[in-house]
Amino acid sequence: MTKNYNDESVIWANRGGKRPLYKPICGYTGTECPQNITIYILIGVGLVLLLLVATLGGIGYAVREKLKEKERLTRECLIPYSELQNIKELKSSEDMKSLEANKSLKSLQSSQSGSTKLTSMDDKKLETENYVHFLYNREVVFAIKYQVRVRIFNEDLFQLMKVVTSK
Repeated sequence: MTKNYNDESVIWANRGGKRPLYKPICGYTGTECPQNITIYILIGVGLVLLLLVATLGGIGYAVREKLKEKERLTRECLIPYSELQNIKELKSSEDMKSLEANKSLKSLQSSQSGSTKLTSMDDKKLETENYVHFLYNREVVFAIKYQVRVRIFNEDLFQLMKVVTSK
């Protein structure tokens, strides 16, 4: 057989100058196509990254919620000084007489005979060198005076939270 052409690309100009394969890539039935692994790898990497981001987001959310709960419990246990009203100062004003706090200022004491008598805090000192009484949310609160600002550590706060949650 004699070739009547010099360059094979001239014959296959319609196919980009390349001769067709002897066997098609997917075979004669179209079922023998090679798997494109790069797509599966990219999908797998994407799913792993998505799972990693979701896990880190869940951990971050849990930590944030735990810190918010701790802050809420701290605010519940520690009362700001600005919210306390000194009973000694209120006692002289007319506000104290109008408050229902007078009921809280009275305490029932049992004597040895078993009878109950009503005593008022009017008879007692409302403030001493080491102690003071305040009014907080219409309730009498007993406080200890410190010469320095007391720092509350985690162990102390944990015990305070136990007391608050046990009620």
